[in-house]
Amino acid sequence: MLGIGAKAEVHRAYHRDARRYVALKILRDEAADDPEERRRFDREARVLATLRHPAIPFLGRVSDERADAPPFIAMELRRGEPVVDLDPRLRSPR
Repeated sequence: MLGIGAKAEVHRAYHRDARRYVALKILRDEAADDPEERRRFDREARVLATLRHPAIPFLGRVSDERADAPPFIAMELRRGEPVVDLDPRLRSPR
């Protein structure tokens, strides 16, 4: 486990085909059951797919919405501080 947010968890996972570790963001079950939360998660993946910047992790793969598994986003695993630690205004209210 790398982190827990309001709607998702991020895990360090090994990608066998790429032979490297990735950050795997998984939408929690309660959020995955909400159509609006799924749309937000899908929108996040689409935005990540369009961005190219050294500070933004490369998007590797997004789950298929027809799959039985929970929605996920697999992205490049980067070292560093969580962005929410850089500015407390980015923290989700709990």
